[in-house]
Amino acid sequence: MAKSDDYLPSQAEVDHVLYCAKRVDFTGVKWGVKPPPNRPLLWLQLQIIPFDEDDIPIQGLSFLIQWKPDHEFHTFPEASYPKINIVALYNKKRIFAVDTYPFDKHKNNYRIDRPDYQDSVFGPHYHVYYEEAGYYSEKIGFPIIDDIKPHDLVGYWDYFCKQLNVTYTGKLPIPLEDESGQIGLGL
Repeated sequence: MAKSDDYLPSQAEVDHVLYCAKRVDFTGVKWGVKPPPNRPLLWLQLQIIPFDEDDIPIQGLSFLIQWKPDHEFHTFPEASYPKINIVALYNKKRIFAVDTYPFDKHKNNYRIDRPDYQDSVFGPHYHVYYEEAGYYSEKIGFPIIDDIKPHDLVGYWDYFCKQLNVTYTGKLPIPLEDESGQIGLGL
């Protein structure tokens, strides 16, 4: 039986689904606990299905937003460094992702001919699918040069939307906030 890692969609197919106009509606969307195999620390996630311009779900495409609160001690207590991952999945294959943690280091194992290519990227970066990279197609990272604060989930979501031609209605819920806008203590 083939594994999902074996599936390599064509570049034309991925480019179409990535860059066509898409719409997301946050009405009624709530954070849930990341299902097993769960990490020992709290991870929350949202999974959303984008729609095309005719309000039809885009076949095989979903967005996954994952968030983990900062559990590290930092010199500056006013700074917060949650882990945020925003991923576009196409038939369960990661075709675009934003990784925001400022202390992460990503090593590229396949060289792409682009002016912003680096052998390794330190800090916030995004991944984009390249069919030519085969097994490494979803593991190629590029730096995010926009000045987005490490804790700014909405800022990174807006970056993701800008890159992938996504508009949205409603408000992206903030993790651990209830409907009143207060930080929740129940999780």
